[in-house]
Amino acid sequence: MEPNKKGILYLLPNFLDDANTLEYLQPRVIKIAEPINHFIGETEKNVRAFIKKILPNKTQAELKIELLNEHNAGDNLKKLIAPLMQGQDIGLLSDAGMPCIADPGYQVVRLCHDNGITVVPLAGPSSILLTLVGSGFIGQQFTFHGYLPYDKTERKKKIKQIEIEASVRNYTQLFMETPYRNNQLLKELLETCDPRMLLTAGIALTSPKERIITQSIAKWKKATIDLHKIPVMFAIGK
Repeated sequence: MEPNKKGILYLLPNFLDDANTLEYLQPRVIKIAEPINHFIGETEKNVRAFIKKILPNKTQAELKIELLNEHNAGDNLKKLIAPLMQGQDIGLLSDAGMPCIADPGYQVVRLCHDNGITVVPLAGPSSILLTLVGSGFIGQQFTFHGYLPYDKTERKKKIKQIEIEASVRNYTQLFMETPYRNNQLLKELLETCDPRMLLTAGIALTSPKERIITQSIAKWKKATIDLHKIPVMFAIGK
């Protein structure tokens, strides 16, 4: 390690499904993660599971894992990048898919930029991009909204705004929900949106049961489908 040389923050893609094997990741991800012992993630369990899967011979006791989630962001950030300032590399990952999307990892990335620390994102599976390219909607102009509001009134208002963006501006609109509330969200989409609008569901992507379905709201109303506790990325377009 060179004196006064700062470490590198690597943004590591995680699997989208527990059944995924190493073929779903680029070999470079494993190569870069191999010498790293410092990691930042949303939950310790998922960080350890990821490392065990990609590096089964790595000693778990040597791992130093810091958590970053909605409960401990803010003042905790400077502590998280301390190893980087001392020359140690860190791997940042989400519980699923690419980090810094619908999780607070972006705050660490911004702090790294503020402190002259190199940030290297590594490509991996993304339910957003997989749904977008598999939807049949325009990919040149799109918006990802993350999780929609929990409050039912606010959520309905947001759905109408999303529909207008898709219909008037022709921007593909992507969003998601906690898996155990997927059926309720689908129900509200069918009740709120114009029957002619197209709705895509990217269901259990990269799993053996993956499906991407694009059809009109009118056709969705006639379909029978159970999305309860299944990871789904939704998209509205035309």
